[in-house]
Amino acid sequence: MDAIILAGGKGSRLWPLTKQLPKCLLPIEGKPIICHQIELLKQYGLNNITISIGYLSEQISDYLKDGKDFGVKITYARELGPLGTGGGIKNCEKAVGSDPLFVIYGDILTRLNISRFVEFHTKHGGVASIVVHKTDHPEDSDLVELAQDGRIQKIIGKREKPRPARCAIAKSSIYVLNRRVFDYIPETQNSFEDDVLPLLIQKENVYAYVTEEMVRDIGTFDRYENVTRI
Repeated sequence: MDAIILAGGKGSRLWPLTKQLPKCLLPIEGKPIICHQIELLKQYGLNNITISIGYLSEQISDYLKDGKDFGVKITYARELGPLGTGGGIKNCEKAVGSDPLFVIYGDILTRLNISRFVEFHTKHGGVASIVVHKTDHPEDSDLVELAQDGRIQKIIGKREKPRPARCAIAKSSIYVLNRRVFDYIPETQNSFEDDVLPLLIQKENVYAYVTEEMVRDIGTFDRYENVTRI
C-alpha cells in the first residue's frame, strides 16, 4: 500500500516559526514531525511514500533524500504553484500505484493503528474512509455529521457559523482513498475538504473511522505547544 504525505503548504498560521522552515520539519521530541510519520508508516509496512512538496521544498528533499536512511522509499511530487490540499493529492496521482492509498497531511502527529483503519475501509467498501475523533476545540475544527451506519452525511467547515453545539466529532486529515477519488479532483488549485469531499459524500459512500487513538495537528501555535508537551 502506497502512502501520500501532503507537505506543500506554507503553514502561515505558525509564522514566524514557518517563515524559514517547512511546517513538517518543525521538531517534536527532538525530530521533525514528518519523521514521526515516516516511522509510523514503516511500522505498518507502508514503505513506498510520495511527498507532495512546494513551499521551501528543497529543505524537505535535502533532509529526507530518497528515504534510504529511514528504511523507506521516498519520491517527491513537486508543486510548481499553490495547489491546495485537493490539488496536492491530485499531484501525486502518477507517482502512486496502489489501490487504496493512505493519505496524511504533514502537520499530523498520531499513533493510529493503520492496519485496523485499512481493515475498516476494506470491510465497509466505501470510496473513502476518514479518521474522526472527539475534539476539545470544535470552534476551529471541521466537524462531521454521521449516519447510523457510519457514513458521513455532512462536513461542517471550521468557518461555518453558527457552530452546532451537539456535534463535537472532528474530521482529521488522515484518509484511506480508493483511486477513483482522483476522478473527482480537478487539476486546478482546490481544497480537498471544501471542494472534493462534499461531492464525494453526495455521490459515493464515505465512512468515518471513529477512534480514541492519539491524533493531533500542529496547525496553530497553541496546538503545536500542546503537542510538544505530550
